Amino acid sequence: MTYLSPVTLVPQSAASGRGEAQTTGARRARSTGLREARSRRKLPRASKALLGFMLAMAWLAVPSVASAQQWLADGVVTLGSGAEGADTGNGSLEWQRARLRVTAGIDLMNDEQIAHSWGLRGIAELEKSALVGAEARYTRWLGANFGGYISATAMIAPKTLVGMGIGANLIIPMGKRFGIVIDGSFSALPLGTDRANDGVVLWALAGAGVRLRF
Repeated sequence: MTYLSPVTLVPQSAASGRGEAQTTGARRARSTGLREARSRRKLPRASKALLGFMLAMAWLAVPSVASAQQWLADGVVTLGSGAEGADTGNGSLEWQRARLRVTAGIDLMNDEQIAHSWGLRGIAELEKSALVGAEARYTRWLGANFGGYISATAMIAPKTLVGMGIGANLIIPMGKRFGIVIDGSFSALPLGTDRANDGVVLWALAGAGVRLRF
């Protein structure tokens, strides 16, 4: 005799119930994924909106701040020289007199932060093989007439020199707007075409001149 293996019959209602559960679970997963994706898209939009709001507030605040401050300007002209050091090619420095130079420029500060000023100078050397260039500086005033500064110098023609420096200013008042300026600085210039043996050029300079407040 041939025996037939028993067959388990699943009621149609149970099978359809499992199918509906699987379909519902898949729909819920897709819905959850869509909500997460939408929330991820909303975050950058919220960040952009917040950034735009902050920029708008800053733009609106600038006129009120600017109107509450008064900018002061000092015109400065000095004449100076000093010592210039350069690499000789054998690992030592050779010093010589630096070329005579004239500097002219302006310092800006506002009346609410008079301990800080930002300046720009034009530089012109007055002797043979003279260079011309510019210097930007930030000065921290330790009193009404004395301050220390850091500077960035770029000589641009006919050859180039680029570097950084530190220095100090002393002002001898000669009235409410006029004063005598004494300036001393030390600079290192490691970049440019006006360097012997591609070494660092050093400047130790001093100068004197006049300051006029506009």
